[in-house]
Amino acid sequence: MKVENQADVGIVKELLNYLVEEEDEIIREITEKTCSIIENNAPSRRWQVDQIIKVLTLAGKYINDESICCLLQLIAATPEIQAYSILKMFSALEQNMMQEALAKVTLWCIGEFGHLMHTGDVRLDKDAVFKVINGLLEQKCSKGVKAYILNSCIKLYSRFEGNIPQVNAIFNRLAKDTDVDIQQRAFEYSNIVKSTRLTLAQKKGLLEEIPVSRISANIFNSRPVDIGGEVKAAPQREVVQLTFGGA
Repeated sequence: MKVENQADVGIVKELLNYLVEEEDEIIREITEKTCSIIENNAPSRRWQVDQIIKVLTLAGKYINDESICCLLQLIAATPEIQAYSILKMFSALEQNMMQEALAKVTLWCIGEFGHLMHTGDVRLDKDAVFKVINGLLEQKCSKGVKAYILNSCIKLYSRFEGNIPQVNAIFNRLAKDTDVDIQQRAFEYSNIVKSTRLTLAQKKGLLEEIPVSRISANIFNSRPVDIGGEVKAAPQREVVQLTFGGA
Protein backbone atom coordinates (compact mmCIF):
# COMPACT_ATOMS: atom_id res chain seq x y z
CA MET A 1 0.00 0.00 0.00
CA LYS A 2 1.33 3.44 -0.99
CA VAL A 3 0.59 6.61 0.93
CA GLU A 4 -1.31 8.11 -2.01
CA ASN A 5 -4.38 9.78 -0.52
CA GLN A 6 -5.20 12.21 2.26
CA ALA A 7 -6.40 9.42 4.56
CA ASP A 8 -3.05 7.64 4.39
CA VAL A 9 -1.10 10.87 4.84
CA GLY A 10 -3.36 11.63 7.80
CA ILE A 11 -2.24 8.42 9.51
CA VAL A 12 1.37 9.61 9.44
CA LYS A 13 0.34 13.08 10.66
CA GLU A 14 -1.58 11.54 13.55
CA LEU A 15 1.38 9.38 14.56
CA LEU A 16 3.65 12.42 14.45
CA ASN A 17 1.27 14.24 16.78
CA TYR A 18 1.59 11.45 19.35
CA LEU A 19 5.37 11.96 19.45
CA VAL A 20 4.94 15.14 21.48
CA GLU A 21 2.32 13.83 23.89
CA GLU A 22 3.26 10.37 25.16
CA GLU A 23 5.81 8.94 27.61
CA ASP A 24 9.23 7.65 26.65
CA GLU A 25 8.54 3.97 25.98
CA ILE A 26 5.39 4.75 24.05
CA ILE A 27 7.21 7.41 22.03
CA ARG A 28 9.96 4.92 21.18
CA GLU A 29 7.44 2.41 19.88
CA ILE A 30 5.47 5.04 17.95
CA THR A 31 8.70 6.39 16.45
CA GLU A 32 9.70 2.97 15.14
CA LYS A 33 6.25 2.33 13.67
CA THR A 34 6.09 5.81 12.12
CA CYS A 35 9.48 5.41 10.47
CA SER A 36 8.50 1.98 9.16
CA ILE A 37 5.29 3.35 7.61
CA ILE A 38 7.17 6.26 6.05
CA GLU A 39 9.92 4.07 4.62
CA ASN A 40 7.60 1.40 3.24
CA ASN A 41 4.80 3.59 1.90
CA ALA A 42 6.39 6.83 0.74
CA PRO A 43 4.88 8.19 -2.50
CA SER A 44 8.13 10.01 -3.27
CA ARG A 45 11.66 10.26 -1.94
CA ARG A 46 11.25 13.95 -1.15
CA TRP A 47 8.15 13.17 0.92
CA GLN A 48 10.10 10.49 2.76
CA VAL A 49 12.89 12.94 3.58
CA ASP A 50 10.38 15.53 4.81
CA GLN A 51 8.63 13.07 7.13
CA ILE A 52 11.81 11.60 8.62
CA ILE A 53 13.07 15.13 9.29
CA LYS A 54 9.84 15.72 11.23
CA VAL A 55 10.50 12.59 13.27
CA LEU A 56 14.10 13.70 13.92
CA THR A 57 12.81 17.08 15.05
CA LEU A 58 10.12 15.71 17.37
CA ALA A 59 11.73 12.53 18.69
CA GLY A 60 15.28 12.29 17.41
CA LYS A 61 16.64 10.40 20.40
CA TYR A 62 14.12 7.60 19.86
CA ILE A 63 14.78 6.96 16.18
CA ASN A 64 16.85 3.82 15.58
CA ASP A 65 20.10 3.61 13.65
CA GLU A 66 18.52 1.55 10.87
CA SER A 67 16.03 4.30 10.03
CA ILE A 68 18.76 6.92 10.07
CA CYS A 69 20.98 4.87 7.80
CA CYS A 70 18.03 4.27 5.49
CA LEU A 71 17.61 8.04 5.22
CA LEU A 72 21.31 8.64 4.54
CA GLN A 73 21.38 5.90 1.90
CA LEU A 74 18.27 7.35 0.27
CA ILE A 75 19.82 10.83 0.05
CA ALA A 76 23.21 9.54 -1.12
CA ALA A 77 21.56 7.47 -3.87
CA THR A 78 19.27 10.28 -5.07
CA PRO A 79 21.25 13.27 -6.41
CA GLU A 80 18.12 15.24 -7.28
CA ILE A 81 17.11 15.56 -3.60
CA GLN A 82 20.54 16.16 -2.06
CA ALA A 83 20.52 19.97 -2.22
CA TYR A 84 16.90 20.03 -1.07
CA SER A 85 17.70 17.72 1.86
CA ILE A 86 20.60 19.90 3.02
CA LEU A 87 18.41 22.99 3.16
CA LYS A 88 15.50 21.25 4.90
CA MET A 89 17.73 19.62 7.51
CA PHE A 90 19.72 22.76 8.17
CA SER A 91 16.54 24.81 8.65
CA ALA A 92 15.24 22.19 11.09
CA LEU A 93 18.53 22.07 13.00
CA GLU A 94 18.65 25.85 13.42
CA GLN A 95 15.42 25.59 15.41
CA ASN A 96 16.18 22.29 17.19
CA MET A 97 19.86 22.23 18.09
CA MET A 98 19.30 19.94 21.08
CA GLN A 99 18.18 17.08 18.82
CA GLU A 100 21.38 15.05 18.53
CA ALA A 101 20.27 12.68 15.77
CA LEU A 102 19.12 15.62 13.66
CA ALA A 103 22.48 17.31 14.23
CA LYS A 104 24.40 14.23 13.10
CA VAL A 105 22.34 13.67 9.98
CA THR A 106 22.54 17.36 9.02
CA LEU A 107 26.30 17.51 9.57
CA TRP A 108 26.72 14.35 7.49
CA CYS A 109 24.77 15.84 4.59
CA ILE A 110 26.62 19.16 4.78
CA GLY A 111 29.94 17.34 4.70
CA GLU A 112 29.04 15.01 1.86
CA PHE A 113 27.10 17.45 -0.31
CA GLY A 114 28.39 20.85 0.81
CA HIS A 115 29.34 21.71 -2.76
CA LEU A 116 25.60 21.91 -3.51
CA MET A 117 24.93 24.66 -0.98
CA HIS A 118 24.90 27.31 -3.71
CA THR A 119 23.17 25.46 -6.54
CA GLY A 120 19.65 25.69 -7.91
CA ASP A 121 17.21 26.94 -5.29
CA VAL A 122 19.64 26.25 -2.44
CA ARG A 123 21.36 29.29 -0.96
CA LEU A 124 22.98 28.19 2.26
CA ASP A 125 25.65 30.61 3.45
CA LYS A 126 28.88 29.16 4.83
CA ASP A 127 28.86 31.66 7.68
CA ALA A 128 25.40 30.45 8.70
CA VAL A 129 26.65 26.87 8.67
CA PHE A 130 29.58 27.64 10.94
CA LYS A 131 27.37 29.71 13.22
CA VAL A 132 25.27 26.60 13.83
CA ILE A 133 28.36 24.39 14.22
CA ASN A 134 29.82 26.74 16.81
CA GLY A 135 26.42 26.89 18.48
CA LEU A 136 26.47 23.11 18.84
CA LEU A 137 29.91 23.31 20.45
CA GLU A 138 28.85 26.12 22.77
CA GLN A 139 26.00 24.02 24.16
CA LYS A 140 28.50 21.28 25.05
CA CYS A 141 27.34 18.72 22.51
CA SER A 142 28.20 15.03 22.85
CA LYS A 143 31.34 13.28 21.63
CA GLY A 144 29.32 11.77 18.79
CA VAL A 145 28.22 15.21 17.51
CA LYS A 146 31.77 16.54 17.83
CA ALA A 147 32.97 13.64 15.69
CA TYR A 148 30.44 14.56 13.03
CA ILE A 149 31.47 18.22 13.25
CA LEU A 150 35.08 17.23 12.58
CA ASN A 151 34.15 15.02 9.65
CA SER A 152 31.86 17.67 8.20
CA CYS A 153 34.52 20.37 8.49
CA ILE A 154 37.28 18.35 6.83
CA LYS A 155 34.95 17.54 3.97
CA LEU A 156 33.87 21.18 3.60
CA TYR A 157 37.54 22.11 3.42
CA SER A 158 37.84 19.79 0.43
CA ARG A 159 34.57 20.83 -1.22
CA PHE A 160 35.47 24.53 -1.14
CA GLU A 161 39.04 24.22 -2.41
CA GLY A 162 40.54 24.65 1.05
CA ASN A 163 39.37 28.27 1.40
CA ILE A 164 37.56 28.04 4.73
CA PRO A 165 39.40 29.70 7.67
CA GLN A 166 36.57 28.65 10.03
CA VAL A 167 37.66 25.04 9.60
CA ASN A 168 41.07 25.66 11.16
CA ALA A 169 39.46 27.51 14.05
CA ILE A 170 37.21 24.52 14.82
CA PHE A 171 40.11 22.06 14.53
CA ASN A 172 42.17 24.19 16.92
CA ARG A 173 39.28 24.38 19.35
CA LEU A 174 38.61 20.64 19.36
CA ALA A 175 42.32 19.81 19.58
CA LYS A 176 41.95 21.09 23.17
CA ASP A 177 38.84 19.04 23.90
CA THR A 178 38.70 17.04 27.13
CA ASP A 179 38.10 13.81 25.16
CA VAL A 180 41.32 12.24 23.91
CA ASP A 181 39.71 10.69 20.81
CA ILE A 182 38.31 14.06 19.73
CA GLN A 183 41.68 15.71 20.39
CA GLN A 184 43.44 13.16 18.22
CA ARG A 185 40.93 13.41 15.39
CA ALA A 186 41.12 17.22 15.40
CA PHE A 187 44.92 17.12 15.38
CA GLU A 188 44.99 14.61 12.50
CA TYR A 189 42.56 16.60 10.39
CA SER A 190 44.43 19.81 11.11
CA ASN A 191 47.61 18.14 9.87
CA ILE A 192 45.90 17.12 6.64
CA VAL A 193 44.81 20.72 6.06
CA LYS A 194 48.28 22.11 6.81
CA SER A 195 50.24 19.40 4.98
CA THR A 196 52.54 20.73 2.25
CA ARG A 197 53.35 17.23 1.01
CA LEU A 198 49.82 16.73 -0.28
CA THR A 199 48.36 18.74 -3.13
CA LEU A 200 44.77 19.94 -2.83
CA ALA A 201 43.81 17.34 -5.43
CA GLN A 202 45.35 14.59 -3.29
CA LYS A 203 43.55 15.87 -0.21
CA LYS A 204 40.26 15.91 -2.11
CA GLY A 205 40.94 12.32 -3.16
CA LEU A 206 41.21 11.30 0.48
CA LEU A 207 37.94 13.07 1.28
CA GLU A 208 35.75 11.87 -1.57
CA GLU A 209 32.06 11.15 -1.10
CA ILE A 210 31.22 7.91 0.68
CA PRO A 211 29.68 5.21 -1.53
CA VAL A 212 26.13 4.32 -0.53
CA SER A 213 27.21 0.75 0.27
CA ARG A 214 29.58 2.01 3.00
CA ILE A 215 27.00 3.95 4.98
CA SER A 216 26.52 1.93 8.14
CA ALA A 217 25.24 2.21 11.70
CA ASN A 218 28.58 1.50 13.36
CA ILE A 219 29.80 3.59 16.27
CA PHE A 220 32.46 6.31 15.78
CA ASN A 221 35.47 4.04 15.41
CA SER A 222 37.33 4.97 12.23
CA ARG A 223 41.09 4.57 12.14
CA PRO A 224 43.48 7.49 12.75
CA VAL A 225 45.29 9.23 9.94
CA ASP A 226 49.04 8.71 9.68
CA ILE A 227 50.41 11.70 7.82
CA GLY A 228 53.86 11.40 9.30
CA GLY A 229 54.94 8.73 6.86
CA GLU A 230 53.97 7.59 3.40
CA VAL A 231 50.43 8.49 2.39
CA LYS A 232 48.36 5.37 1.85
CA ALA A 233 45.09 6.05 0.11
CA ALA A 234 42.90 3.26 1.46
CA PRO A 235 43.55 3.66 5.22
CA GLN A 236 43.19 7.43 5.01
CA ARG A 237 39.86 7.11 3.24
CA GLU A 238 38.69 5.01 6.15
CA VAL A 239 39.28 7.85 8.58
CA VAL A 240 36.67 10.03 6.92
CA GLN A 241 34.04 7.30 6.77
CA LEU A 242 31.13 8.75 8.71
CA THR A 243 29.66 6.20 11.06
CA PHE A 244 26.54 6.70 13.10
CA GLY A 245 26.24 6.48 16.86
CA GLY A 246 28.80 7.64 19.39
CA ALA A 247 28.70 8.77 22.98
